[in-house]
Amino acid sequence: MKKSPLLIALIIFIVFPVFAQPKGSKPASMLCPPIAYPNLSRLKEEEGTVHLLIKINDDATVGGVTIEKSSGHNRLDSAAVQLIQNCQFGAAVKDSVPYSSNVRQRFTFKLEGGVPKINNSLTEDERLKMENLRRMASLVSPSNDFQTVPYSQRISQRIMPNIVFTDEVEGNPSAIVEIKNTEDGQIVGIRLVESSGNKGWDEAVLKAVVRTQKLPLDANGKAPSIIIITFKPK
Repeated sequence: MKKSPLLIALIIFIVFPVFAQPKGSKPASMLCPPIAYPNLSRLKEEEGTVHLLIKINDDATVGGVTIEKSSGHNRLDSAAVQLIQNCQFGAAVKDSVPYSSNVRQRFTFKLEGGVPKINNSLTEDERLKMENLRRMASLVSPSNDFQTVPYSQRISQRIMPNIVFTDEVEGNPSAIVEIKNTEDGQIVGIRLVESSGNKGWDEAVLKAVVRTQKLPLDANGKAPSIIIITFKPK
């Protein structure tokens, strides 16, 4: 049976450390926004799995990306490599000293019905904190009235419950973030425009945007292609 080109892509996101980490160490980490299934690949019903080898430097930058195994389609391979540019990385650490390491990343492109999903692993402690934030947010009932609730406020109501941050901070530092979206609100890219000066708060905000995955639509029924928003912990 021929598959419909309108079916939505399901992307499976998994990170595998290449080498076993020494006891008491912190492995390298990466968090990526949802990946977009290339339009032409969807029309041509191209499917496959891309295996990447990524070097993460000790300063949490990318040292290189290698395609270990192709999906069999250049467009899918390119989409996976390009996504790495929008990911947030954390260097591996041993005895409080960061060091360079490698991770393997697998992207599976498969045309299926449903909503694209991405698995961003959370620790049990992070899940509990997020659940408490969601319960607090549920005490305020967001309105669908576009005239009484500003669009920026509705974006905040969508993202803020996903922020996991319990550190004490001095003042009320601002992290300014650029969010790229499709017209239907799917988040396809994030960038820290201006740091708050607190690395923990910056990372918490970026991870929250990734977890949100989709933003509400504006009064015209579309999401702006680019949104720049300021986040403060207080």
